[in-house]
Amino acid sequence: MRWLIVATLLVGCHGQPSDTDDLDPIEVEVGSGIGEYLPVDDESVLALTHGPQGGWHLDVMGLLRNSPELVGVVNRVRTIDTDVELTGDHKIAYVLLADYDKAEASGTIGQRVIFGPHPYLDQHFICDLRGERIEICTEVSDPESKNSGEGCVDVEIEMDENDLRDQCRYFPR
Repeated sequence: MRWLIVATLLVGCHGQPSDTDDLDPIEVEVGSGIGEYLPVDDESVLALTHGPQGGWHLDVMGLLRNSPELVGVVNRVRTIDTDVELTGDHKIAYVLLADYDKAEASGTIGQRVIFGPHPYLDQHFICDLRGERIEICTEVSDPESKNSGEGCVDVEIEMDENDLRDQCRYFPR
């Protein structure tokens, strides 16, 4: 008799849909820009910039569809040839989408993706990234429904001319 109750419970609980089964995933298109979304594709070249506080960063924007206004965001950047993670630990940031259109459930997010901390990321390593291909991935999640999505793009890294002159002059290629 006891096994019948357990079997009934298992059959009754098996296959119950989760909260996210009926939801379309959040669509993420990774782009670039500051304040305005600029689309990029696998042929694009993005500028790696040396910031005023001494770090290196990329300005990454995402265009989201089928998304709530508040999302959790994690950006990851890695080199393609050597598979070196450039963005350190991956902490989630909760942000409100800019230009959010409630009717379309779409908007943009912009984040400055800072490289490091990582043992390989000294000035010489960073300066050698010129012309390298990297993968940028943006993962987003809805903190309420747990719906999520991810977008990735492979781009080539270029250095700002001033940064090449000021930061990389002692590390010629």
